[in-house]
Amino acid sequence: MRKRVFFFFLFIIVLLYGLMVILPTKKSTPAVEKKTLNNGLKVLVKRNPSNEIVAIEFFFKGGSAVETRQDSGLTYLTASLLFKGTENKDFTRIAEGFDSIGGLWGLSVERDFSEVHLVIPKRNWEEGLKLLAEVLITPVFVEEEIDKEKELILQQIKSIEDNPFEFTYREFNEDIYGSHPYAKPTFGFADTVTRFSRSDIIRQYKRSFCARNAIVVVTGNVGPKEAIKSVEENFRRLPAGRRLNIDKQPVHSRGKKQVIKKPDLKQTMMFLGFKAPSVNDKDYPALKLLSALMGEGMSSRLFENIRDKKGIGYALGSFYPTRLDTSPFVFFLGVQPERLGEAEAAFWEEIGKVKFDDISEEEFKKAKNYLIGNFYLTQQRNKDQAYYLGWYETLDLGTDFDSVYLENIRNLGISRVKAAARKYLKEEKATLVILSPGKVTP
Repeated sequence: MRKRVFFFFLFIIVLLYGLMVILPTKKSTPAVEKKTLNNGLKVLVKRNPSNEIVAIEFFFKGGSAVETRQDSGLTYLTASLLFKGTENKDFTRIAEGFDSIGGLWGLSVERDFSEVHLVIPKRNWEEGLKLLAEVLITPVFVEEEIDKEKELILQQIKSIEDNPFEFTYREFNEDIYGSHPYAKPTFGFADTVTRFSRSDIIRQYKRSFCARNAIVVVTGNVGPKEAIKSVEENFRRLPAGRRLNIDKQPVHSRGKKQVIKKPDLKQTMMFLGFKAPSVNDKDYPALKLLSALMGEGMSSRLFENIRDKKGIGYALGSFYPTRLDTSPFVFFLGVQPERLGEAEAAFWEEIGKVKFDDISEEEFKKAKNYLIGNFYLTQQRNKDQAYYLGWYETLDLGTDFDSVYLENIRNLGISRVKAAARKYLKEEKATLVILSPGKVTP
Protein backbone atom coordinates (compact mmCIF):
# COMPACT_ATOMS: atom_id res chain seq x y z
CA MET A 1 0.00 0.00 0.00
CA ARG A 2 2.79 2.42 0.95
CA LYS A 3 4.54 1.70 -2.36
CA ARG A 4 1.38 2.53 -4.31
CA VAL A 5 0.97 5.78 -2.38
CA PHE A 6 4.63 6.63 -2.98
CA PHE A 7 4.46 6.06 -6.73
CA PHE A 8 1.14 7.94 -7.01
CA PHE A 9 2.70 10.86 -5.15
CA LEU A 10 5.79 10.68 -7.40
CA PHE A 11 3.60 10.73 -10.52
CA ILE A 12 1.70 13.82 -9.35
CA ILE A 13 4.90 15.71 -8.58
CA VAL A 14 6.43 14.82 -11.95
CA LEU A 15 3.22 15.86 -13.71
CA LEU A 16 3.09 19.22 -11.95
CA TYR A 17 6.78 19.95 -12.53
CA GLY A 18 6.26 19.00 -16.17
CA LEU A 19 3.42 21.46 -16.43
CA MET A 20 5.65 24.20 -15.10
CA VAL A 21 8.21 23.43 -17.78
CA ILE A 22 5.87 23.32 -20.76
CA LEU A 23 3.54 26.15 -19.70
CA PRO A 24 4.63 29.75 -20.11
CA THR A 25 5.42 31.89 -17.10
CA LYS A 26 2.35 33.96 -17.84
CA LYS A 27 -0.81 32.27 -18.98
CA SER A 28 -1.21 32.92 -22.69
CA THR A 29 -4.92 33.00 -23.51
CA PRO A 30 -7.00 34.47 -26.31
CA ALA A 31 -8.39 37.94 -25.69
CA VAL A 32 -11.82 38.19 -24.09
CA GLU A 33 -14.33 40.33 -25.99
CA LYS A 34 -16.81 42.29 -23.90
CA LYS A 35 -20.04 44.08 -24.65
CA THR A 36 -22.88 45.40 -22.49
CA LEU A 37 -26.28 45.14 -24.18
CA ASN A 38 -28.99 47.79 -24.05
CA ASN A 39 -30.80 46.02 -21.19
CA GLY A 40 -27.59 45.95 -19.12
CA LEU A 41 -26.62 42.31 -19.76
CA LYS A 42 -22.84 41.98 -19.88
CA VAL A 43 -21.51 39.54 -22.52
CA LEU A 44 -18.01 38.00 -22.45
CA VAL A 45 -16.73 35.87 -25.33
CA LYS A 46 -13.52 33.88 -25.45
CA ARG A 47 -12.83 32.03 -28.68
CA ASN A 48 -11.22 28.61 -28.30
CA PRO A 49 -10.83 26.76 -31.62
CA SER A 50 -9.28 23.65 -30.04
CA ASN A 51 -12.56 21.69 -30.00
CA GLU A 52 -16.17 21.77 -31.18
CA ILE A 53 -17.80 22.25 -27.78
CA VAL A 54 -19.38 25.53 -26.73
CA ALA A 55 -19.89 26.42 -23.07
CA ILE A 56 -22.39 29.08 -21.98
CA GLU A 57 -22.35 30.37 -18.39
CA PHE A 58 -24.84 32.77 -16.84
CA PHE A 59 -23.78 34.36 -13.53
CA PHE A 60 -26.20 36.32 -11.37
CA LYS A 61 -24.67 38.47 -8.64
CA GLY A 62 -25.90 38.01 -5.10
CA GLY A 63 -26.44 34.37 -4.24
CA SER A 64 -27.52 33.59 -0.71
CA ALA A 65 -25.56 36.53 0.73
CA VAL A 66 -28.36 38.97 -0.11
CA GLU A 67 -30.96 37.01 1.86
CA THR A 68 -32.21 37.68 5.38
CA ARG A 69 -32.72 34.83 7.86
CA GLN A 70 -36.42 34.85 6.91
CA ASP A 71 -35.58 34.52 3.19
CA SER A 72 -32.84 31.92 3.65
CA GLY A 73 -32.95 29.43 0.77
CA LEU A 74 -35.23 31.50 -1.46
CA THR A 75 -32.57 32.08 -4.13
CA TYR A 76 -31.75 28.36 -4.16
CA LEU A 77 -35.41 27.38 -4.52
CA THR A 78 -35.98 29.97 -7.26
CA ALA A 79 -32.94 28.88 -9.27
CA SER A 80 -33.90 25.21 -8.93
CA LEU A 81 -37.30 25.95 -10.49
CA LEU A 82 -36.03 27.78 -13.59
CA PHE A 83 -35.85 24.61 -15.70
CA LYS A 84 -39.15 23.21 -14.37
CA GLY A 85 -41.47 24.98 -16.79
CA THR A 86 -41.88 27.95 -19.13
CA GLU A 87 -44.88 29.62 -20.74
CA ASN A 88 -44.73 27.09 -23.60
CA LYS A 89 -42.94 24.01 -22.20
CA ASP A 90 -43.12 21.83 -19.12
CA PHE A 91 -40.06 20.23 -17.54
CA THR A 92 -40.26 17.11 -19.71
CA ARG A 93 -40.26 19.10 -22.95
CA ILE A 94 -37.41 21.29 -21.73
CA ALA A 95 -35.30 18.25 -20.80
CA GLU A 96 -36.10 16.51 -24.08
CA GLY A 97 -35.23 19.71 -25.95
CA PHE A 98 -31.75 19.88 -24.47
CA ASP A 99 -31.21 16.11 -24.80
CA SER A 100 -32.13 16.13 -28.48
CA ILE A 101 -29.35 18.61 -29.31
CA GLY A 102 -26.73 17.12 -27.01
CA GLY A 103 -26.90 19.86 -24.39
CA LEU A 104 -25.82 19.33 -20.77
CA TRP A 105 -27.27 21.88 -18.38
CA GLY A 106 -27.12 22.61 -14.69
CA LEU A 107 -27.06 25.30 -12.02
CA SER A 108 -25.64 26.16 -8.63
CA VAL A 109 -26.22 28.75 -5.93
CA GLU A 110 -23.26 29.97 -3.88
CA ARG A 111 -22.97 32.67 -1.28
CA ASP A 112 -21.84 35.40 -3.71
CA PHE A 113 -23.64 34.36 -6.91
CA SER A 114 -26.00 32.02 -8.71
CA GLU A 115 -24.93 30.23 -11.88
CA VAL A 116 -26.70 28.51 -14.81
CA HIS A 117 -24.74 26.70 -17.51
CA LEU A 118 -25.13 24.89 -20.81
CA VAL A 119 -22.47 22.80 -22.58
CA ILE A 120 -23.33 21.85 -26.14
CA PRO A 121 -21.80 20.80 -29.48
CA LYS A 122 -20.98 23.80 -31.64
CA ARG A 123 -23.33 22.77 -34.44
CA ASN A 124 -26.30 23.14 -32.07
CA TRP A 125 -25.11 25.97 -29.86
CA GLU A 126 -27.50 28.64 -31.18
CA GLU A 127 -30.48 26.32 -30.83
CA GLY A 128 -29.36 25.57 -27.28
CA LEU A 129 -28.96 29.28 -26.53
CA LYS A 130 -32.50 29.91 -27.77
CA LEU A 131 -33.92 27.24 -25.45
CA LEU A 132 -31.85 28.55 -22.54
CA ALA A 133 -33.26 32.03 -23.19
CA GLU A 134 -36.79 30.64 -22.99
CA VAL A 135 -35.94 29.00 -19.65
CA LEU A 136 -34.44 32.15 -18.12
CA ILE A 137 -36.91 34.70 -19.52
CA THR A 138 -40.28 32.95 -19.28
CA PRO A 139 -40.35 30.65 -16.22
CA VAL A 140 -43.86 30.15 -14.83
CA PHE A 141 -43.20 28.57 -11.39
CA VAL A 142 -46.24 26.30 -11.31
CA GLU A 143 -47.45 25.27 -7.85
CA GLU A 144 -47.03 21.53 -8.48
CA GLU A 145 -43.34 21.94 -9.35
CA ILE A 146 -42.82 24.30 -6.40
CA ASP A 147 -44.16 21.65 -4.02
CA LYS A 148 -41.94 18.96 -5.57
CA GLU A 149 -38.83 21.11 -5.36
CA LYS A 150 -39.54 22.09 -1.76
CA GLU A 151 -39.76 18.42 -0.82
CA LEU A 152 -36.42 17.69 -2.53
CA ILE A 153 -34.74 20.57 -0.71
CA LEU A 154 -36.21 19.49 2.63
CA GLN A 155 -34.78 16.01 2.04
CA GLN A 156 -31.41 17.60 1.25
CA ILE A 157 -31.53 19.61 4.48
CA LYS A 158 -32.42 16.48 6.44
CA SER A 159 -29.62 14.49 4.82
CA ILE A 160 -27.06 16.91 6.28
CA GLU A 161 -27.89 15.50 9.71
CA ASP A 162 -26.58 12.10 8.56
CA ASN A 163 -23.37 13.42 6.95
CA PRO A 164 -20.75 14.11 9.65
CA PHE A 165 -18.58 16.31 7.40
CA GLU A 166 -21.46 18.46 6.08
CA PHE A 167 -23.14 18.69 9.48
CA THR A 168 -19.96 19.82 11.25
CA TYR A 169 -19.13 22.31 8.51
CA ARG A 170 -22.63 23.79 8.75
CA GLU A 171 -22.23 24.24 12.50
CA PHE A 172 -18.75 25.67 11.99
CA ASN A 173 -20.06 28.29 9.54
CA GLU A 174 -22.77 29.35 11.98
CA ASP A 175 -20.22 29.71 14.78
CA ILE A 176 -17.53 31.58 12.86
CA TYR A 177 -19.90 33.94 11.01
CA GLY A 178 -22.53 34.61 13.67
CA SER A 179 -25.05 37.11 12.27
CA HIS A 180 -23.20 37.53 8.96
CA PRO A 181 -25.17 36.32 5.86
CA TYR A 182 -22.46 33.73 5.09
CA ALA A 183 -23.53 31.84 8.23
CA LYS A 184 -26.65 30.53 6.50
CA PRO A 185 -26.59 27.41 4.28
CA THR A 186 -27.37 28.28 0.66
CA PHE A 187 -30.36 25.91 0.56
CA GLY A 188 -31.91 27.49 3.65
CA PHE A 189 -33.65 26.00 6.67
CA ALA A 190 -36.66 23.71 6.90
CA ASP A 191 -38.86 26.42 8.45
CA THR A 192 -38.02 29.01 5.76
CA VAL A 193 -38.30 26.68 2.76
CA THR A 194 -41.66 25.34 3.95
CA ARG A 195 -43.33 28.74 4.10
CA PHE A 196 -42.12 30.21 0.76
CA SER A 197 -45.02 31.04 -1.57
CA ARG A 198 -45.16 31.39 -5.34
CA SER A 199 -45.28 35.18 -4.95
CA ASP A 200 -42.05 35.02 -2.90
CA ILE A 201 -40.37 33.07 -5.70
CA ILE A 202 -41.55 35.49 -8.40
CA ARG A 203 -40.30 38.42 -6.31
CA GLN A 204 -36.89 36.79 -5.93
CA TYR A 205 -36.73 35.93 -9.63
CA LYS A 206 -37.36 39.55 -10.63
CA ARG A 207 -34.82 40.75 -8.09
CA SER A 208 -31.91 38.43 -8.88
CA PHE A 209 -32.35 36.95 -12.36
CA CYS A 210 -32.39 40.15 -14.39
CA ALA A 211 -30.10 41.57 -17.09
CA ARG A 212 -28.27 44.24 -15.07
CA ASN A 213 -27.46 41.66 -12.43
CA ALA A 214 -26.19 39.11 -14.96
CA ILE A 215 -23.06 38.21 -16.90
CA VAL A 216 -23.08 35.67 -19.73
CA VAL A 217 -19.88 34.01 -20.91
CA VAL A 218 -19.48 32.08 -24.17
CA THR A 219 -16.34 30.00 -24.76
CA GLY A 220 -15.63 27.73 -27.72
CA ASN A 221 -14.99 27.85 -31.43
CA VAL A 222 -17.39 30.74 -31.98
CA GLY A 223 -16.42 34.21 -33.19
CA PRO A 224 -17.06 37.09 -30.76
CA LYS A 225 -19.27 39.03 -33.19
CA GLU A 226 -21.37 35.95 -33.92
CA ALA A 227 -21.71 35.09 -30.22
CA ILE A 228 -22.62 38.63 -29.12
CA LYS A 229 -25.18 38.94 -31.92
CA SER A 230 -26.85 35.66 -30.96
CA VAL A 231 -26.95 36.54 -27.26
CA GLU A 232 -28.43 39.94 -28.10
CA GLU A 233 -31.12 38.41 -30.32
CA ASN A 234 -32.15 35.85 -27.72
CA PHE A 235 -31.87 37.88 -24.51
CA ARG A 236 -33.05 41.35 -25.48
CA ARG A 237 -36.34 40.53 -23.71
CA LEU A 238 -34.65 39.72 -20.39
CA PRO A 239 -35.90 42.49 -18.05
CA ALA A 240 -33.20 45.00 -17.09
CA GLY A 241 -33.93 45.12 -13.37
CA ARG A 242 -31.23 46.36 -11.00
CA ARG A 243 -27.72 45.16 -10.20
CA LEU A 244 -27.58 43.84 -6.65
CA ASN A 245 -24.99 45.40 -4.39
CA ILE A 246 -23.56 43.25 -1.62
CA ASP A 247 -22.61 45.36 1.37
CA LYS A 248 -19.69 43.93 3.29
CA GLN A 249 -20.54 43.28 6.91
CA PRO A 250 -18.30 42.79 9.94
CA VAL A 251 -17.85 39.32 11.41
CA HIS A 252 -17.98 39.61 15.19
CA SER A 253 -17.07 36.09 16.31
CA ARG A 254 -14.10 36.07 18.72
CA GLY A 255 -13.33 32.40 18.81
CA LYS A 256 -15.51 29.62 20.13
CA LYS A 257 -15.37 25.92 20.94
CA GLN A 258 -18.44 23.75 20.50
CA VAL A 259 -18.70 20.01 21.14
CA ILE A 260 -21.73 18.22 19.69
CA LYS A 261 -22.64 14.69 20.71
CA LYS A 262 -24.48 12.16 18.55
CA PRO A 263 -25.07 8.64 19.81
CA ASP A 264 -24.98 6.85 16.44
CA LEU A 265 -21.52 8.02 15.33
CA LYS A 266 -18.46 5.80 15.09
CA GLN A 267 -15.91 8.52 14.27
CA THR A 268 -15.24 12.08 15.40
CA MET A 269 -15.17 15.06 13.00
CA MET A 270 -13.29 18.23 13.86
CA PHE A 271 -13.28 21.64 12.14
CA LEU A 272 -10.77 24.27 13.27
CA GLY A 273 -10.81 27.66 11.56
CA PHE A 274 -9.99 31.33 11.61
CA LYS A 275 -11.42 34.48 10.10
CA ALA A 276 -9.45 35.40 6.98
CA PRO A 277 -9.72 38.17 4.37
CA SER A 278 -11.64 38.36 1.11
CA VAL A 279 -10.28 37.72 -2.38
CA ASN A 280 -9.50 41.44 -2.72
CA ASP A 281 -7.06 41.50 0.19
CA LYS A 282 -3.30 41.69 -0.33
CA ASP A 283 -2.87 38.59 1.87
CA TYR A 284 -5.15 36.43 -0.30
CA PRO A 285 -2.32 34.84 -2.39
CA ALA A 286 -0.21 34.12 0.71
CA LEU A 287 -3.12 32.36 2.43
CA LYS A 288 -3.87 30.33 -0.70
CA LEU A 289 -0.28 29.12 -0.71
CA LEU A 290 -0.38 28.51 3.04
CA SER A 291 -3.41 26.24 2.58
CA ALA A 292 -1.62 24.29 -0.17
CA LEU A 293 1.45 23.91 2.04
CA MET A 294 -0.51 22.82 5.10
CA GLY A 295 -3.32 20.58 3.91
CA GLU A 296 -3.87 20.20 0.17
CA GLY A 297 -2.51 17.11 -1.54
CA MET A 298 -0.70 14.01 -0.36
CA SER A 299 2.58 15.86 0.14
CA SER A 300 1.11 18.51 2.45
CA ARG A 301 2.29 18.83 6.03
CA LEU A 302 -0.94 17.58 7.60
CA PHE A 303 -0.98 14.47 5.43
CA GLU A 304 2.68 13.64 6.00
CA ASN A 305 3.05 14.55 9.68
CA ILE A 306 -0.38 13.75 11.15
CA ARG A 307 -1.85 11.00 9.00
CA ASP A 308 1.25 9.27 7.61
CA LYS A 309 3.80 9.54 10.42
CA LYS A 310 1.47 9.57 13.43
CA GLY A 311 -1.36 7.52 11.97
CA ILE A 312 -4.00 9.94 13.24
CA GLY A 313 -7.19 10.41 11.25
CA TYR A 314 -8.76 9.01 8.10
CA ALA A 315 -9.60 12.26 6.30
CA LEU A 316 -7.90 15.59 6.84
CA GLY A 317 -6.88 18.74 5.05
CA SER A 318 -7.30 22.50 4.80
CA PHE A 319 -9.07 24.93 2.52
CA TYR A 320 -9.51 28.67 2.08
CA PRO A 321 -12.60 29.57 0.00
CA THR A 322 -12.56 32.53 -2.38
CA ARG A 323 -15.16 34.97 -1.08
CA LEU A 324 -16.20 38.55 -1.78
CA ASP A 325 -16.35 39.17 1.97
CA THR A 326 -14.63 37.61 5.00
CA SER A 327 -13.58 34.01 4.33
CA PRO A 328 -12.65 31.22 6.75
CA PHE A 329 -9.28 29.50 6.75
CA VAL A 330 -10.23 25.95 7.68
CA PHE A 331 -8.58 22.75 8.91
CA PHE A 332 -10.63 19.56 9.14
CA LEU A 333 -10.03 16.06 10.44
CA GLY A 334 -11.93 12.82 10.82
CA VAL A 335 -10.44 10.80 13.67
CA GLN A 336 -11.02 7.92 16.07
CA PRO A 337 -12.84 9.29 19.17
CA GLU A 338 -10.16 8.05 21.55
CA ARG A 339 -7.48 10.01 19.67
CA LEU A 340 -9.27 13.36 19.54
CA GLY A 341 -7.04 15.05 22.12
CA GLU A 342 -3.93 13.80 20.36
CA ALA A 343 -5.29 15.04 17.01
CA GLU A 344 -6.12 18.52 18.32
CA ALA A 345 -2.63 18.84 19.81
CA ALA A 346 -1.07 17.69 16.53
CA PHE A 347 -2.96 20.40 14.62
CA TRP A 348 -1.74 23.13 16.94
CA GLU A 349 1.78 21.74 16.70
CA GLU A 350 1.72 22.04 12.90
CA ILE A 351 0.25 25.54 13.09
CA GLY A 352 3.03 26.57 15.46
CA LYS A 353 5.70 25.13 13.18
CA VAL A 354 4.51 26.99 10.08
CA LYS A 355 4.35 30.25 12.05
CA PHE A 356 7.73 30.10 13.78
CA ASP A 357 9.95 27.34 12.33
CA ASP A 358 11.82 27.27 9.02
CA ILE A 359 10.16 26.34 5.74
CA SER A 360 12.62 24.83 3.29
CA GLU A 361 12.95 26.26 -0.21
CA GLU A 362 12.23 22.79 -1.64
CA GLU A 363 8.98 22.42 0.32
CA PHE A 364 7.92 25.95 -0.56
CA LYS A 365 8.58 25.41 -4.26
CA LYS A 366 6.66 22.14 -4.16
CA ALA A 367 3.63 23.87 -2.66
CA LYS A 368 3.80 26.60 -5.30
CA ASN A 369 3.99 24.04 -8.09
CA TYR A 370 1.03 22.16 -6.62
CA LEU A 371 -1.08 25.33 -6.44
CA ILE A 372 -0.16 26.61 -9.91
CA GLY A 373 -0.37 23.20 -11.58
CA ASN A 374 -3.76 22.51 -10.02
CA PHE A 375 -4.99 25.92 -11.20
CA TYR A 376 -4.08 25.08 -14.81
CA LEU A 377 -5.59 21.61 -14.57
CA THR A 378 -8.94 23.02 -13.43
CA GLN A 379 -9.20 25.25 -16.52
CA GLN A 380 -8.69 22.74 -19.32
CA ARG A 381 -12.30 22.55 -20.55
CA ASN A 382 -14.33 25.30 -22.18
CA LYS A 383 -16.84 24.87 -19.35
CA ASP A 384 -14.14 25.55 -16.75
CA GLN A 385 -12.81 28.60 -18.59
CA ALA A 386 -16.31 30.05 -18.94
CA TYR A 387 -17.00 29.43 -15.26
CA TYR A 388 -13.86 31.15 -14.02
CA LEU A 389 -14.30 34.12 -16.36
CA GLY A 390 -17.86 34.62 -15.17
CA TRP A 391 -16.88 34.16 -11.54
CA TYR A 392 -14.07 36.72 -11.74
CA GLU A 393 -16.28 39.26 -13.47
CA THR A 394 -19.11 38.72 -10.99
CA LEU A 395 -16.73 39.44 -8.10
CA ASP A 396 -15.44 42.53 -9.98
CA LEU A 397 -11.95 41.02 -10.24
CA GLY A 398 -11.66 41.41 -14.02
CA THR A 399 -11.10 38.84 -16.76
CA ASP A 400 -7.31 38.95 -16.29
CA PHE A 401 -7.49 37.90 -12.65
CA ASP A 402 -6.07 34.44 -13.42
CA SER A 403 -2.79 35.86 -14.73
CA VAL A 404 -2.58 38.40 -11.88
CA TYR A 405 -3.24 35.68 -9.31
CA LEU A 406 -0.63 33.31 -10.76
CA GLU A 407 1.96 36.07 -10.96
CA ASN A 408 1.29 36.92 -7.30
CA ILE A 409 1.76 33.28 -6.32
CA ARG A 410 5.04 33.05 -8.25
CA ASN A 411 6.36 36.20 -6.57
CA LEU A 412 5.57 35.08 -3.02
CA GLY A 413 8.43 34.57 -0.62
CA ILE A 414 8.54 32.35 2.44
CA SER A 415 8.49 35.33 4.80
CA ARG A 416 5.14 36.56 3.38
CA VAL A 417 3.48 33.20 3.96
CA LYS A 418 4.83 32.87 7.50
CA ALA A 419 3.71 36.43 8.27
CA ALA A 420 0.19 35.60 7.06
CA ALA A 421 0.14 32.49 9.27
CA ARG A 422 1.14 34.54 12.32
CA LYS A 423 -1.39 37.24 11.49
CA TYR A 424 -4.46 35.03 11.02
CA LEU A 425 -3.88 31.65 12.73
CA LYS A 426 -4.19 32.91 16.30
CA GLU A 427 -5.30 30.43 18.96
CA GLU A 428 -7.36 32.96 20.90
CA LYS A 429 -9.41 33.70 17.76
CA ALA A 430 -9.93 30.12 16.64
CA THR A 431 -13.34 28.57 16.05
CA LEU A 432 -13.44 24.86 16.86
CA VAL A 433 -16.38 22.52 16.29
CA ILE A 434 -16.19 18.85 17.29
CA LEU A 435 -18.83 16.25 16.42
CA SER A 436 -18.35 13.12 18.56
CA PRO A 437 -20.13 9.92 19.55
CA GLY A 438 -21.90 10.07 22.90
CA LYS A 439 -25.12 10.84 24.70
CA VAL A 440 -26.84 14.11 23.85
CA THR A 441 -26.94 16.31 26.92
CA PRO A 442 -30.26 18.12 27.50
